[in-house]
Amino acid sequence: MENIFSYKIESSQMLPYEVAIEKEATSIVKLLSSYWSDFLSIDPVWNKESIDKKMHEDNLVNQKLVA
Repeated sequence: MENIFSYKIESSQMLPYEVAIEKEATSIVKLLSSYWSDFLSIDPVWNKESIDKKMHEDNLVNQKLVA
């Protein structure tokens, strides 16, 4: 995935809250890109069964993470 930031500032030149914001933004971008790849991997027919199956798999993973 291409870096969405046009430049990189050294973290030593940044204030602590700027470092925290950059880390959070990076994690959000990674999360969104993983959801986008999941979205693209869904059956191109867009049938209800494949979408329901994917949602069920995600729910099982979330239940394991909570437990």
